[in-house]
Amino acid sequence: MRASIVCVTGKRLGCKVIAIAGSPDKCEWLETDLGVDKALNYKSPTFHAEWKALGYLDVFFDNVGGDILDFALTRLNRGARVVLCGAISQYNAAKPAGLTAYINLIAQRASITGFVVFDFVARYHEAVADIGAGVADGSIKRKFHIVDGLAQAPEALTMLFAGGNTGKLVLRVSDGSIAKPQ
Repeated sequence: MRASIVCVTGKRLGCKVIAIAGSPDKCEWLETDLGVDKALNYKSPTFHAEWKALGYLDVFFDNVGGDILDFALTRLNRGARVVLCGAISQYNAAKPAGLTAYINLIAQRASITGFVVFDFVARYHEAVADIGAGVADGSIKRKFHIVDGLAQAPEALTMLFAGGNTGKLVLRVSDGSIAKPQ
């Protein structure tokens, strides 16, 4: 979900937004529902060529790491900013992959910075107001992928790491009703 908020926020700020997803359905959702300028399927055999054809980046928000991040470092404009928010491709790796294209940060005078939402606690009220207004006016769209039942938690966790969900993955453990004692 955080990546989709980044996409929508970029569009609301007037940026050209290129998104990356792992299926044609997710790419279609990003383009049609969220309004990104282009969504690239990283599983496509033409992924790298398609990305190269789009030009260079001023900002890259990354929550995947690994090969995608390394390739992004080769696509930076001068003064570009890379924001690291996660590295899901590396979480289960015995030894996380290192970056080989990092030298491009020097050549392009670019910066790479970690982003942790807890660093901005004092500004949460601003985010809540802005995101709430976006949801209310329809400029921020939400999508939930709901898996029913606590027994399905292992399946849901697998989906999270395999990209099997579209939208915020939610494990519903109750229908909201409260059972009365007999």
